[in-house]
Amino acid sequence: NKWYVCSCGQEAVVMWKALCLAHEDSSSGGHLYLLHKLVTKKLVGDNILAHLDEMHWIFKCLNSLISNENPLTANDVFTTALFVSLSSDWLPVITPLMQHAPIMSLMVIQALKS
Repeated sequence: NKWYVCSCGQEAVVMWKALCLAHEDSSSGGHLYLLHKLVTKKLVGDNILAHLDEMHWIFKCLNSLISNENPLTANDVFTTALFVSLSSDWLPVITPLMQHAPIMSLMVIQALKS
């Protein structure tokens, strides 16, 4: 947790976001969560600067999870695209899959077909 909050300074909101990130799984599930959050983020209202700051923060969080040992793969992108394409009616089917690492797109497709 210390690694996540060291660069936060004294801002409580920033520190809270960093602590939340510390509890995210840095496995494939963490990649998918942040990638999903990044690609589905929408501008609410007209505060473009706040929106860009939030997008940048999500990007930094995602980037911090990517390493040679834990890369972001085409499978991660495809699996995220599958999740984004589904309506919320499919959440009971895909939520259990998020507990497995790595989450393979083939697993998602098989679960959706059954």
